[in-house]
Amino acid sequence: MYHVIVKKFIVEGEDEHGQKGKNFYYHLMLPFPPSIGLTLSTSGWFCSEILSVHWMQNEHSGQEYFTCSVATETPYKHDGHDYSFSYLCDLALNSFWELYDKKAKKSIDVLTIKPI
Repeated sequence: MYHVIVKKFIVEGEDEHGQKGKNFYYHLMLPFPPSIGLTLSTSGWFCSEILSVHWMQNEHSGQEYFTCSVATETPYKHDGHDYSFSYLCDLALNSFWELYDKKAKKSIDVLTIKPI
């Protein structure tokens, strides 16, 4: 089994440094390594096609896990509905994605140090 952290970015806007927004993640365990093009789902959670895969290994802490990225989401309008930044963030949280912040990084450190 492998620890897998799937990440996605939701764009709020752009400034002189590039896109700004929020990162989200989902942790799951797979019996095989993830690959580009794979889509994943669990009970209530789904991710679009994986665009990149990276293996993380820290010999000092014992952490071993994959990080995967999916497509960036950008606010848009369709059929009279506004899929705004706040709407997309709320939708992500209601779909079991978690905000990727300092607290999340610490949680991931704890989760991925445990062998499966």
